[in-house]
Amino acid sequence: MDIILEILAEVLILTIFQFPGAFIRWVVTGCRRPFKEVLADDSYINGMIGLVVIASLIAWIVL
Repeated sequence: MDIILEILAEVLILTIFQFPGAFIRWVVTGCRRPFKEVLADDSYINGMIGLVVIASLIAWIVL
């Protein structure tokens, strides 16, 4: 049961942070490709980038 909840939590978190991560990748690469292409490129990388950047911003604001 715990494994199922962990899988669901990971999928949910990565899905939520996919859009901010794709936006960050899109801006960093100079907006050369359309945003839809960056969003569809790799959802796992987009989610991880979004999660790391937002967590870093929250840590920076709190500290």
